[in-house]
Amino acid sequence: MDDIKKEIEELVYILNKASEEYYTYDNPTMTDQEYDGYMRKLEDLEARYPSLINPNSPTQRVGGDRLDEFKKITHQKPMLSLPDVFNEDEIKDFEKRISKVIEKPVYVCEEKIDGLSVSQVY
Repeated sequence: MDDIKKEIEELVYILNKASEEYYTYDNPTMTDQEYDGYMRKLEDLEARYPSLINPNSPTQRVGGDRLDEFKKITHQKPMLSLPDVFNEDEIKDFEKRISKVIEKPVYVCEEKIDGLSVSQVY
């Protein structure tokens, strides 16, 4: 169990450092694929060992620290993230979850574009 705890701590450190470099300093030091691989491994370990979840884990928050130039606001509705999908089975699982909520969902697909999320009210 100590080995697993140590592995989780190492993954949390690696991912938090990568997030800080990406979000705070606009200086990514690993590819999206590398980051996603580390995150997937951390999520798997935390799912198997929930008592070892670290409150500083990137699985416990979204994004990173904001720059001081950006003022903090509260959105009218929460700005949530969609989980990454890596294979056909995960797409099918997503479709099943959506179909329980929306009778005939319509999808628009596009390449992923990293950047800021924006909420606009008209």
